[in-house]
Amino acid sequence: MNTKNQIELEVPQLAKMIKKNYLLAPGPTPVPIDVLLEGARDTIHHRTPQFKKIYEAAVIGTKKVFKTENDLFILASSGTGAMEMAVTNIVNPGEKVIVCSV
Repeated sequence: MNTKNQIELEVPQLAKMIKKNYLLAPGPTPVPIDVLLEGARDTIHHRTPQFKKIYEAAVIGTKKVFKTENDLFILASSGTGAMEMAVTNIVNPGEKVIVCSV
């Protein structure tokens, strides 16, 4: 397994092999090589102390960005998942609801 130093040394050679496309449209956004390499790292399990530290730092940082002291939830879901969470928390089990989606 490569160490961080080995990965950093391999970036220039890897960057030469990757064909770069320049997108002149609103999206998708090009992803820098260092971000792509981070995606190759091992996954941190969401029930570990290491993940908890990262999550707490992300919440603190996000609160600073949005200048809020209110509760903040970072969800690993789509917008639909966020809406389901919101509705689930205001509707009691057994109640009937109508959901419209466009």
